[in-house]
Amino acid sequence: MRPAAKAPAVPRFEHERGNSGELHHQVGTNADDGAHLTKDGAAQQWFMDAYGHCKTIGYCPATKEYILDQLGLELDDGVVPNAEFASLAPARHWDREPKVRMLA
Repeated sequence: MRPAAKAPAVPRFEHERGNSGELHHQVGTNADDGAHLTKDGAAQQWFMDAYGHCKTIGYCPATKEYILDQLGLELDDGVVPNAEFASLAPARHWDREPKVRMLA
């Protein structure tokens, strides 16, 4: 009998709950994990959903290079380095909305 395959290590995704009960998104990863995430549709969708819902996104350099840049997600006041995430997380960034949906 073959031993069970060990699941690969995956980056840690963190959610912080703001005062309004909304979840905001932060990810910490390294270059190897970041490169792996370029092939992970669920991880890419996770970032696209957070961006589309105008939520705060915290990122590390590998996340910026391999996810945000690859998906074309522009840095704005709500897409910040992880060190700045805690100070912004409870907010939505409505200035982003015209970039993500057609408004009448």
